[in-house]
Amino acid sequence: MKLNRYTGLLVIFLLFAGSVNAQNLILGAQAGISEAFGQGSEQFNTGYDLGATLYLGMGKTFYLGVRGTYTNWSPDESSFLNDIFDTEEGTVEGSVWAANLLGVLRLNTSFPSWFNLFTETGAGISFFNSEVDITTDAGDTTATLASGSGTTTHFVLMYSLGISIGSPGTFTFDLFPTVNTLFLGDRTLWSYATFNAGITIGF
Repeated sequence: MKLNRYTGLLVIFLLFAGSVNAQNLILGAQAGISEAFGQGSEQFNTGYDLGATLYLGMGKTFYLGVRGTYTNWSPDESSFLNDIFDTEEGTVEGSVWAANLLGVLRLNTSFPSWFNLFTETGAGISFFNSEVDITTDAGDTTATLASGSGTTTHFVLMYSLGISIGSPGTFTFDLFPTVNTLFLGDRTLWSYATFNAGITIGF
């Protein structure tokens, strides 16, 4: 798929969201750890995840938003050297990272207390880089998880389920796992789970 197809979907989403008479703007921020799973993921360490979301609140229970996230995983040196090149001598540099831009739908419960549940789903564009440089006695080798090297662009889906402490639409402290799936092409997926803590602040 081409990038302009994804950007077109995001533009349609933003135009729709902007046409709604939102009650308030809500800013969200998140940080956490990330664990990749699937093909090739065992060769990478636990990573970190950072993100921010701008929501349009349609009341306390329904938000539409746009989210940007950055997730990074460093390579496990011993795994690359032993499993791929059957050696313990060498160095491994580089990382795998994904920078995602998503349209997000969030649904909150509205219990008469400070404790609520929420779920989120989203889709958008992922800028994915999988280049790792390996130096061994045999010389320099570059290993990649996606076709080609450097940064490539892919479709991404996201889903999360979490707990929210506070008053939705005003201020909350959130705890939530998230599952992200990138479609790399040729029936190849890169999936990862993040375990995040975050806040939302209403304006």
